[in-house]
Amino acid sequence: MRAGRIARGVLGLAIGLAGCTAQPRAQRDVVIFLIDTLRADHTGSYGRWPSPTPFLDQLAAESILFEQAYAPAPWTLPSTVSLLTSQPLCQHRVAVDGDVISAETVPLAERMAASGRRTASLFANPFAGSMSGLDRGFDVSRLVPAVDGERVGRWLDSIGDRPFFLYAHNIEPHDPYHGGVRGISLRRLERINGLLDRYRELTRVDWLAGRPLGTTRNEAQQDAQRRELAALHAPIEKLYDGDVRRADGRLADVVSELRRRGRLENTVLIVVADHGEALGEHDGWQHDHALYEEVVRVPLLIRLPGAAHGGLRIAEPVSLLDVAPTLAELLGEPELAEGATGRSLVPWIEGRGAGDEPPRVVSTRWNRKKYYAPLETTRGNLNVALREGPWKAIWNADSDTLELYDLARDPRERNDRSREEPERAHCLAELARAEAAPCQAARPAPTRPPELDPAARRRLRELGYLDE
Repeated sequence: MRAGRIARGVLGLAIGLAGCTAQPRAQRDVVIFLIDTLRADHTGSYGRWPSPTPFLDQLAAESILFEQAYAPAPWTLPSTVSLLTSQPLCQHRVAVDGDVISAETVPLAERMAASGRRTASLFANPFAGSMSGLDRGFDVSRLVPAVDGERVGRWLDSIGDRPFFLYAHNIEPHDPYHGGVRGISLRRLERINGLLDRYRELTRVDWLAGRPLGTTRNEAQQDAQRRELAALHAPIEKLYDGDVRRADGRLADVVSELRRRGRLENTVLIVVADHGEALGEHDGWQHDHALYEEVVRVPLLIRLPGAAHGGLRIAEPVSLLDVAPTLAELLGEPELAEGATGRSLVPWIEGRGAGDEPPRVVSTRWNRKKYYAPLETTRGNLNVALREGPWKAIWNADSDTLELYDLARDPRERNDRSREEPERAHCLAELARAEAAPCQAARPAPTRPPELDPAARRRLRELGYLDE
């Protein structure tokens, strides 16, 4: 953590945290606002210029911003389950469509409801609802076209002045892109969305048919699609940023509604993403294919009542598994973190986090849907990402190999240092093996898309997850 930033954030800390923990009269409201597929480095607050996120950048000045936050998994289903249970993928094992959280798992919404709060989940991605069991604990769990101020306002009208927990999950900037970007015609937009949809289909053709992965060898077709996408990199990135701006506008609308109603200053607001998006880096497109920074490093902002500690930036690597334990400590409600595997981030907010933290797992990929033959012998289907100071490791279970990157000198992860740092690589590989053991022991049979209600099926088809 940067010393100057610590000192600035500590001033007034006792007042700010006391406002969150000492609540003899009223509970704090809680909002988790998730922006699907938003990579951190495509926001102004994390260095993008020109910025497609003017409101998020403004909110960052009122918030605590975690500079190196990681999604627990590289796609929505396992990542949102980890966020709302504080369990890593190989513990909850919700890895593919049709998997749901166990009956013994108590998601955050159930704990919030038990505390007396009214609860609602408004989500534009079906994986965040009953498909994964994440509807449990919510008074209202509803698949919606988008979450905006008007929709949130209608729900707030229904609960009056009662304290609440709201989970809001918008879909942009997930493809297909909406367009409306200067210099990109409707024809080119349709071509790009068609290429992305076809590429996703080719990577999952066996899973869609219920066959073992690798039954169909279509790497030549996948390579052809990748070349076409690479040739269109510039307009694709513009379209992505255009939808990032759309997502930023929806966030602004919801926060404005909370402020208009006088609820914002009693609210702990958390803004996150479930994963990022590859835009050609490491020869990758979309997500759920790797654990590189573009896919798993996400924004994480916490706005406290009164904008306490606004502008504090924390450089310690953290995980979305840490959200529930952090809320528990901020709110003075330890029961919210029972069974959590993450850690509270309050010590770092206070400036007393340890200087030399031990290595920790930050993200896990357990592929049961995609297949690309050239990566089977290298990356494989089970991968674990770890952080230790500036070092990031990616352990590939199937080949029992480890990639090691010094992000301080090599933020784009191009120079594997594992041979130069054999002791560090060995230590991190041992930690990764222990993390991955439950996934390796499971070895589930091939699956195919489950039966869905019409609304969820239609939305997943629109997002390219179903080929119908």
